[in-house]
Amino acid sequence: MTGLFNRRLKILLVVTIVILVVTIALYAINFLSPSTDFASNTTTSRIEELTTTPTSIPSETTTEITTTEMTTTEETTTAETTTEAITTPNPTTNRFSHLIVFLDVQRAVFFSTSADGQAIPEVSLRVSTGRVKGSTPVTPPNKPFILSGYRANQLLFTKAATWVWVRYATHVSGDIFIHSQPYDHQKDANGKTLPLDKSLFSKWGYNRLGKYTASNGCIRLSLRDAKYLSDNIYRGMPCYIFASSKGYNLPEAPENPPANLNNRWDPTDPDPMNPYVHRAEKSMAWKYKPVGRDISVKVNEEPSAVNGISNSSKLPSGTTFRFKTKPNTTTSGIIHTKIVVTYSDKSSEEVSIKITVGTPAPPTTTTTTTTTKSTTSKSSTTTTTPKPTTTTTSKTTSAATTTTEAPSATTTPKPTTTTAAEEEP
Repeated sequence: MTGLFNRRLKILLVVTIVILVVTIALYAINFLSPSTDFASNTTTSRIEELTTTPTSIPSETTTEITTTEMTTTEETTTAETTTEAITTPNPTTNRFSHLIVFLDVQRAVFFSTSADGQAIPEVSLRVSTGRVKGSTPVTPPNKPFILSGYRANQLLFTKAATWVWVRYATHVSGDIFIHSQPYDHQKDANGKTLPLDKSLFSKWGYNRLGKYTASNGCIRLSLRDAKYLSDNIYRGMPCYIFASSKGYNLPEAPENPPANLNNRWDPTDPDPMNPYVHRAEKSMAWKYKPVGRDISVKVNEEPSAVNGISNSSKLPSGTTFRFKTKPNTTTSGIIHTKIVVTYSDKSSEEVSIKITVGTPAPPTTTTTTTTTKSTTSKSSTTTTTPKPTTTTTSKTTSAATTTTEAPSATTTPKPTTTTAAEEEP
């Protein structure tokens, strides 16, 4: 009986040892090899972390984050993608999708594109294009000019024989621009280009807007409309030029105010010096009219602006006078300048005068004050009949040809003529 008990005890001990060994073995296996379920859970958690979309990041950016590895190269790529997204034209941030110029009706029209792809004409502007057929290029319906986005507040055109200034210029293609009416180009006695004078625009061209062609190929507008167009185009914008507007229901273009004052200011120019602005505001600058007077000073002598206004004593109390640009009198010669007259109501206007620096020319050199431009070719040989009214020469010939002071070509006050701006782009 005792032997039987010992045998069973031995069997139980062996079984216990086997179970213990198996248990230890299983524990060792689990300790040395990670659980499959644990590995799967870790991967899923990491993917969810990378693909979770923050509410403040657009869907496009979310895609970039999902595919981004945590390396320097990929971070750089992500940064570049973000930059492109900012600079690429976005239809939601630009009001218009494209621009079409119609030659038959002399209109430039901004279009938007609806969600279903329909072109909707929205804003129409009055223009004048090239007088010669073909000078303003026509585009195929499926091949527009793509605007570069180049714009300039003012630009000097020097390619043609007669130079002109233009304002709010938008580049279309090659030599073709969309811009304001042209302004006369002027040079001083030394041949140096003078700043743009806003009071010398092409009234002739302005009166043709929306009715007739006027340019050498460029597309002209009023200053108001040129600025509007410049403000609303963008890099990559398609620009079509069509010969016919057939099939389009175009909106009416706003009228341009009449150029009915005796000056050469653009009526749509908001400059506070513009007489059209003075009239609209009924300001003191509209009520009073300062008269310019040419003055002479010695070398290094500082000229007085008030001396350049002949009726300064008749202007209201509180009126001030200053030169728009301080005259440089360190050398003798002729200076063309403007005096800014400011009234007590803060309205201002500009008056053009001429300053002679140094010893005035002898009287015999000023006999070109004849009243007809056709006699100037003979005036240079007639040097014995000085006139007492020679001091008004520069004022009475400001709109005449450049030969009104023939004996001294370098003292010509205004080398350009009133028609210069009518012949250019």
